[in-house]
Amino acid sequence: MSRIAELTVRFAARLLPARIRGTYREQWLADLRDAPELDVPPSEIALGSLAFAIAPRTIERRRRAPNVVGRSRLASALALSGAVLCLSEQLGNGSNEGLTSNALYDMAIFLGTALMALYMLLAPLVAVVLVTATRGVPARTRLAVALFILASLAGIAHAIMNGIRRNMPLGTLGLVEDVVLFTAAIVLLGAGCVLLVRRPAPAASSSRSPLAGIVSLLALCLTLGLGLANVLTVRAQLHAADLAFMQQLPGMDDPMALVAQSNQATITAIAVWASTAFIASLVVGWLAYVRPRHAIARGLALLFAMMISHAALLTFVWLNSFGGPGVHLTVPEAVLLLVGRWGLVAVVLYAVGGVRLTRASHRHDVEGGVELV
Repeated sequence: MSRIAELTVRFAARLLPARIRGTYREQWLADLRDAPELDVPPSEIALGSLAFAIAPRTIERRRRAPNVVGRSRLASALALSGAVLCLSEQLGNGSNEGLTSNALYDMAIFLGTALMALYMLLAPLVAVVLVTATRGVPARTRLAVALFILASLAGIAHAIMNGIRRNMPLGTLGLVEDVVLFTAAIVLLGAGCVLLVRRPAPAASSSRSPLAGIVSLLALCLTLGLGLANVLTVRAQLHAADLAFMQQLPGMDDPMALVAQSNQATITAIAVWASTAFIASLVVGWLAYVRPRHAIARGLALLFAMMISHAALLTFVWLNSFGGPGVHLTVPEAVLLLVGRWGLVAVVLYAVGGVRLTRASHRHDVEGGVELV
């Protein structure tokens, strides 16, 4: 076997894709060994292998088919996270925080809010491009993305209507339209989530993990307790400020009645928030027990939602007080809103969109459905 022919064959094999390189190299080397018996010149085998290696291969260089399932999941996650941001935007209305003496903090809040506004604009657009430019996207995914985008538009319209109503002399102007728009956004968001849900595999649903359920419930209850303690502390400070403020207005008729009314509304809002968060924690803890696979994602989703609703509760409590300007919050609403809203985006992209920080193989539903956590 000619040494030059062997080197040529090995060089030609190196030009081939890695997954077929070994097969052709062994085949050509075997042909060179058998060439004397078959009366075939080694140079002919060497030149043939080289010509095969450098010739265009349509099959090997064919463009890869798009990952339909991956694009479907990403489009759903982008549209869903954009809708969630649009709806949660309303919970920050009325925040009392403006510019502070800390320029770095102000810049961080500004950049975080600006990037969030940009995300709310671009996420639905990218989702539409993904579902329209990819063939084979399931109809239910296309419909879900459309519903999420409509929910985002309804949330934006609700914000506009709410702003107009607050600036009008009559505070109830447009209240019915305002409530209808927000309700429609919630319904559209829920309908889109229902379209994306698929049933878990029987093997996954049969597993139970008491440890996951207990840990999830304890962590959420601890978070709820810290939030409740924080808002009760703020309410006590505001109530004391209200009493001091009313004592400076001796000419007002029955000022204590206004303080009592404000205090009752505040206590009611806190009780509703705490009860709702506790029930949600029980549900998430039970789901962690029966389906521990997504326990962390579900727990984080509820944690970030509690942060957003806690910021809204603090805003309500502060605005429902007469002496609020003299009380400063331990954790500003802007921080709670930014962390909670960006956290929800991350959870949605991870759980629904399948986005990971490291490259890994994932098993998807062939129909494009996702298992919402």
